[in-house]
Amino acid sequence: MEAIDEDKKLVFEGFSYFFREISCTDRSARRKYPLILLSGAFQDMNSWRRYVNAFKNEYTIILLDLPGTGKSDFLPETYGLEFMTNALLNVVANLDTEKVEIVAVSYGTPIGYSFAKKFPQKIAHLVLCGTMRKIPDDKWEATAHTVKTLSENNMHEFVMQVLNSLTYREQPEKINNFYLVERILYSCLLKMNDDFKLRFAENTRRLLMHAPLDISSKMNTRTLVMTGEYDVFTRPEYCKEIARSIENSIFLTIRNADHLFHLEQFDATEQIIRNFLQDKPLENMAEIKEIEYL
Repeated sequence: MEAIDEDKKLVFEGFSYFFREISCTDRSARRKYPLILLSGAFQDMNSWRRYVNAFKNEYTIILLDLPGTGKSDFLPETYGLEFMTNALLNVVANLDTEKVEIVAVSYGTPIGYSFAKKFPQKIAHLVLCGTMRKIPDDKWEATAHTVKTLSENNMHEFVMQVLNSLTYREQPEKINNFYLVERILYSCLLKMNDDFKLRFAENTRRLLMHAPLDISSKMNTRTLVMTGEYDVFTRPEYCKEIARSIENSIFLTIRNADHLFHLEQFDATEQIIRNFLQDKPLENMAEIKEIEYL
């Protein structure tokens, strides 16, 4: 059984939100710093079960619903990246630790990047899974249209728009577990309740309206940036652009995967993250298509 305390409530600038601490199950193997998992757009604290099970023997794990996600307060689109970064700092300040490890996925990656840039002394390692400076021009209109479709409650069309944006549908046979992940995501999105729909729409507008990620000055945090070799949303070149803004970072792509590589290639993703967090070699992993040290 996971050792889970009651979810802890925080308040930042009037917004309530929650985090959950899962104690390491093997104290003799526990790593020095806790591991924070920052969720993507369709995730909340409860979406990380496989990764919790994979890492709980070595890490104290911190899950959180930042404002605007999960069971935390709704957050208007006018609150941007600086607010989210400081809300994350508020979580870290409530942990008994000097530093943290952060693994961020998709929607969570700008928050992880911004936090590491603003508070580098608090980060041991940073992993950015599927990231980019901004929503690219060729995806902007389609991304905005998903909000309109959702507002019309046309759920099948909405789900297909999301899948078309996030998955490599041109040659699905090249993607491991493509149809399994598609079925799971389709089913989950089709069942979105009204509260989740409202939050998704607001979070998407937040991405569309706020300034691109500031990569004008380099930061120096031990960072891994990765995505699937066939990612059509946060394309490998977009991820590499972020990696190049970080001194001594590593960029890599995973074979036979797209933007949902952390689901399609779970075993490989979990092992890559573990090796990176523990400063072990990555080069000999067959699942890695490209690796570059920047």
